[in-house]
Amino acid sequence: ARSGKESILIWNGKAVSVKKLVINDLLPIAYAGLKNAGIQDKDINRYLEIIEKRTKGQTGAEWMTKNYRRLRKGMNQDDALISLTKSIHKNQHTSKPVHEWPPLEPKPRIHETAHLVSHIMSTQLFVVNEDDLAELATSIMLWKNVHHVPVENEKGQLTGLLTWTHMKRFKEKDAEDQDQTVAEIMTKKVLTVEPYTEIKDAIALMKKNEYGCLPVVQDQHLVGIITIKDLTGLNYG
Repeated sequence: ARSGKESILIWNGKAVSVKKLVINDLLPIAYAGLKNAGIQDKDINRYLEIIEKRTKGQTGAEWMTKNYRRLRKGMNQDDALISLTKSIHKNQHTSKPVHEWPPLEPKPRIHETAHLVSHIMSTQLFVVNEDDLAELATSIMLWKNVHHVPVENEKGQLTGLLTWTHMKRFKEKDAEDQDQTVAEIMTKKVLTVEPYTEIKDAIALMKKNEYGCLPVVQDQHLVGIITIKDLTGLNYG
């Protein structure tokens, strides 16, 4: 599962890679079996050739892995996954076998038709609990360079927000304050939006209140977050 066609198997008592096993043993066996079954050569060659080229070239798993890693060099995780899924759908409609699928290149933004918050929000979130130690939470923010951290209670409900400003203020305090919890230093006044909020409305809220982010909440539960960075390159004034 990890190594794909480069995996080593035991075949007739000998260690052999899946790639060599398919090319040197399994394809000839398949060809002979189909021939004996009365299948025409053109049909045999048509399908077995696809297996051969995929074995010598790229499999679907290899294409996805390589292109996801390439996209992540210039895009966040959500954008990379969306772009990858769009490309898979597009390639499937060309009827080209996967070994002929072209490589993908990262794009600054892929949301050319985005108009709802759900289209651009980040869903891979770093979240802390309101009872966590502020020392640990702010240290992780610093280590990971995370500027906005939603805070939840035991029920998974959004109760506050930690920002880079909170982190800096806390780090400047004396050691005697290091036993504080997240609830003691977070802001409890949090402006939120819903997944179906229009992007232009979310931008207006951020500008009006001079906020750098907006948590996205549905049924009192955090489902995502949008930041100034997510809005970069979108044409909403």
